[in-house]
Amino acid sequence: MLVFLLSGVCHASEKEYEIAITKGIYRIETGKYQEAIRNLRKALEIKPGDKNAMISLGMAYSRAGEYDNAKLVLQEALKIDPGNKRAEYELGVVLYKLGEVAHAESYFTGIWKSDADEPLKKAATSYLEIAASSRKAGKKPFSLGLLTGGQYDTNTILEPSNPSTDRGKEKDWRAIVALDADWTFLKSGSLTCDTRYLFYQSFHIHNTGYNLHQHNLSLSGRYDFTPDLNLGLTYGLSYSLAGGDLYSSINSIALDAEDAFYKSSTTGLHYGHEFKKYFDSNTFLSNSIRSGDNDAIGIFHKVGLNDKVSLTVDYTFDMDRTGAGYWDYNGNKGSLKLDADLNRWFLLLKVSYYDRDYREKFPGETGKRHDKVQEYSADIVRDLGSLFSVSLSELYIVNDSNLGIFDYDRSITGLYLMVRL
Repeated sequence: MLVFLLSGVCHASEKEYEIAITKGIYRIETGKYQEAIRNLRKALEIKPGDKNAMISLGMAYSRAGEYDNAKLVLQEALKIDPGNKRAEYELGVVLYKLGEVAHAESYFTGIWKSDADEPLKKAATSYLEIAASSRKAGKKPFSLGLLTGGQYDTNTILEPSNPSTDRGKEKDWRAIVALDADWTFLKSGSLTCDTRYLFYQSFHIHNTGYNLHQHNLSLSGRYDFTPDLNLGLTYGLSYSLAGGDLYSSINSIALDAEDAFYKSSTTGLHYGHEFKKYFDSNTFLSNSIRSGDNDAIGIFHKVGLNDKVSLTVDYTFDMDRTGAGYWDYNGNKGSLKLDADLNRWFLLLKVSYYDRDYREKFPGETGKRHDKVQEYSADIVRDLGSLFSVSLSELYIVNDSNLGIFDYDRSITGLYLMVRL
């Protein structure tokens, strides 16, 4: 008799559950979201942890505009049934509505690349296209930025990565001013074209021969083949004076391709070629022999640890060919970068190792030059509103060279105020 009574109770509960969830789904379809929420919560009372009822309840909360409740319910549903594409899609929609666009896109990308049914994949792709269009539309066609601040340099060398000669360790303070103008002059469908101008000027207190006056102009285009795959091409011109004398003129071409192969990650290839011309001056007597070409090719992988923090790994191989063989080298560089966007704070940490093996003996030395360069940098940025931000930065360089004249270390500490219009 007890078994008979218990089986009857179970059968009644199952029937009540079916009625509740059926009513809930029907009322979602007819736009009666609050009634649907009540029905689906009743279904969960009868069957706690039921994934179908939880996903449907998340949908009802979402349609009713209760996105925080929807997020909690759908996240719980995915804990019970990881990889459920319907739950991932609905959670992606909720995150998009809450402004967590990058996190939402990771779910939509995962669905687009999965074996989910075609209507769901099509819906996810639509959101990816909307997000891409919003990014383009949200970018102002013209922007202007001004940076000013000061730096303390423990070893004033104009080019830390490849100094022309060793001049002894000279500490100095310098003020810097930079003006940055960016104009998106073409935005049509999947094609975006930009031009950018950057002016830079430094003023040293003591070593005025290292005062740098620089103009940088670039023209770039980017084409989105899909929401995840894009190709970019950039031409650049850099023109520099040091201490009032002509220092260098560099033309460059860069090509890059990016694709989000996996959820929350991007992989890319990059190639660049530089045509470098250096000029002699009273400060840099034999600068012109370094004129030549540099080819660099590399690969990077960026993974989002969450919607606020990302990690990027990069490897680059480059060849520098000049007018003198003892300045020619083959280089291998690896770097690791951590970005964190914490509301109004932004943190960037980076470490790199750069091995440069030179081709010929340096004049007056018994062997070929071999440099092992380590760089460690940290930048902290604080937004002070829509226009202003302040930044504190530290860069530490160790150039471990087998030739004493090129063996050095350097620390650059900077504090800046930035204005963006």
